[in-house]
Amino acid sequence: STVRLPVRDCILEAAPRLLGRLGYRKSTMDDLAREAGVARRSIYVHFASKEEVFLASIDRVVENLLVELERIATSAAPPADRLQRMLIARVLQEGDIAFLTGHAPFPGALATHPIQLILAERTREVFAVHGGFIEVSNDNVTVLSDVAELPDSIDVERAEEAKRRCETLLAA
Repeated sequence: STVRLPVRDCILEAAPRLLGRLGYRKSTMDDLAREAGVARRSIYVHFASKEEVFLASIDRVVENLLVELERIATSAAPPADRLQRMLIARVLQEGDIAFLTGHAPFPGALATHPIQLILAERTREVFAVHGGFIEVSNDNVTVLSDVAELPDSIDVERAEEAKRRCETLLAA
């Protein structure tokens, strides 16, 4: 026999699917009701507005992610495996773009920007990434970049010289 989720849970599970397919602006409460398999008026029993539904959905994703990060951090997996799984989880939560489980494959370009890793010991490691690509496929996130530098390994003199060369080229 099939167990039916409570109506509120059906709505909150449907919201990210609808958001991924239609986006926030195009999504309507009728669309949400169809996606959740509930009557439109049932949504208003639990939520005052479309905005409230999507915000509650985001809160739920973040709460679940924090539980997952804790589970990964305390697992017996080798540190490198935990780190990789936490990076994937962290990208899902904090990146400029976020992906939910089951997201359609996505290739994208990266801007020059820091990437932050949360290590198993709850410490953070930051890398300066100078462009590159991101790919999401089969619930895995892959980041490809020609240059990724730890702050402590950046040669300040080299960076300043590169800056001077760029400024000279721009001024010409």
